[in-house]
Amino acid sequence: GGEHVLAFCFLSRAHQDALPRVAAALEAKFGAAPHTSVAVVGGGVIGGVGDEREDGVTSEERMAVALADAAAPALSVLVGALPRGSAVAARWLGPMRGGPAKADGDAWRDLFDARGDEPRGFFLFADPLSRFLRKTQRALDDHFPAVLKVGGLSAPLGDASALALNGELLPFGSCATLALKGPLLRLDCVTSQGCAPVGETYTVTTVEQGQVLVELDDAPAFAAMELTGEGATPREKKLMESQLLVGLRPAAAIREEAEKLPRRQTAGAARLRPADTDCLPAEDWLVRQVIGLVPTVKRRTSWNYRLSGIDFNTGKDTPGLAIGAEVRPGDQLRFFVRDAEAADADLALQFRRYGAERMFGGGAAVLGRPVAAVMFQCMGRGAALFGDGAHDSTAFGAEFGDFVTLGGYFANGEVGPLGAITGGASRVDKRRRETHQHEYTTVVAMIASLDDTGD
Repeated sequence: GGEHVLAFCFLSRAHQDALPRVAAALEAKFGAAPHTSVAVVGGGVIGGVGDEREDGVTSEERMAVALADAAAPALSVLVGALPRGSAVAARWLGPMRGGPAKADGDAWRDLFDARGDEPRGFFLFADPLSRFLRKTQRALDDHFPAVLKVGGLSAPLGDASALALNGELLPFGSCATLALKGPLLRLDCVTSQGCAPVGETYTVTTVEQGQVLVELDDAPAFAAMELTGEGATPREKKLMESQLLVGLRPAAAIREEAEKLPRRQTAGAARLRPADTDCLPAEDWLVRQVIGLVPTVKRRTSWNYRLSGIDFNTGKDTPGLAIGAEVRPGDQLRFFVRDAEAADADLALQFRRYGAERMFGGGAAVLGRPVAAVMFQCMGRGAALFGDGAHDSTAFGAEFGDFVTLGGYFANGEVGPLGAITGGASRVDKRRRETHQHEYTTVVAMIASLDDTGD
């Protein structure tokens, strides 16, 4: 019927050299019909519920083993016609094609033919360490704040091309972006960071160099970490030794959430207490790694004695915690751990939240019917985390059965917002709708249709 066809092809790294031929074959399949095709090299592919093919290749030396293993090479294709009236604006940025300035909103809207026709969602595919992903991600958040952005990084061996868009092989370091548009189309998202909180919530009071936590609640950060460990279970204590993480909430987001809490909880409070922050949504934490202990962070205070004009300085050495994110005084922080048990529980929680969001958001009549899903699963999950190779897709099937067609790949980084979001980012607060690059995470993009005349 002339509907726009969207095709995803995911290849394991054993097929990396075949990417140009695969992309060309995919294009030849559709001919002149309206379509968009994307081909991506990942660390394995997901071919449906319970069907995950991890290639296990982490180095050039292991590639020979993978090529000799009949089970290692794998390819997954997800193809479908979008709802009536839908279209896709597919663009890419990369070496020699830098695109508009990040602040030029009109140029970004023109790039995706989106003046007066805001997209229903964006898919982003990028190579590892691509500076164009960060640029695109920030520009889309700035100029399309009410639109969800989801995606993943490719996982090539070496610096060979790992992305193809509409049959064109993109240079390594590129970022391909698909803007999905149409009145009957919706893009939802479920993000599971696979972690569980440990201990109390703290307020960041002193930071050095933007990423070194010196004090939490006016006490040394390392003391808060030790106190958290003392109150942890034996399992949590063991995980804190090797898998310690932090969850962050910016001060601005905390203030927004505080306005939604009962007056008795916030009246007269200079900042939220731990008991108050426990009332906030569990998924609204951005989880990042603790890089290590910084042994010497100077905290200096100085003043001027008005009569003599002499400056006095005091200083002390305070160990600080270096974390993999920018943090500011006033932000909220909580310690987290990750293992198979925590990841299983969090994924189940986020799927339940997705169902609840749909139920209370108006259901299929308003939000559409999910018909297809793309799963971006971190290579650090799968068998390495759960001991089997089909955990996340099986959990997806337990929630959605055979009603939603699933495809995807094992990514070298996952892109998405926080938690479970339905019906567009405008339905949730600003903090949750922001786009982040995650790790050890599963991001599921749900394509929903309001078209009840067919698939």
